[in-house]
Amino acid sequence: MAGRDALASQNIEAKIGYKKLFEFDMNGNPIYLGMAEPGVTTDKKNWSIRKIAWDVDGNPESIMWANGSREFKFVWDNRSSYTYT
Repeated sequence: MAGRDALASQNIEAKIGYKKLFEFDMNGNPIYLGMAEPGVTTDKKNWSIRKIAWDVDGNPESIMWANGSREFKFVWDNRSSYTYT
């Protein structure tokens, strides 16, 4: 639970009104976070995608962006294929 509290305390620029999708690891920690305009499907290049790396204690240690970009130009369905920096 401490990991989620730490993540919540970080400003990760959540946009009100945006559609949000998450993928969780086996411990229930979010590893991918995607945002897009409402109505955008997961196969379209209109997503901003982040990846969160967690330490062994369940604390987030880094938040990285798909191909190092915060732009809404990625496909949610392809999230695992991007490089995160």
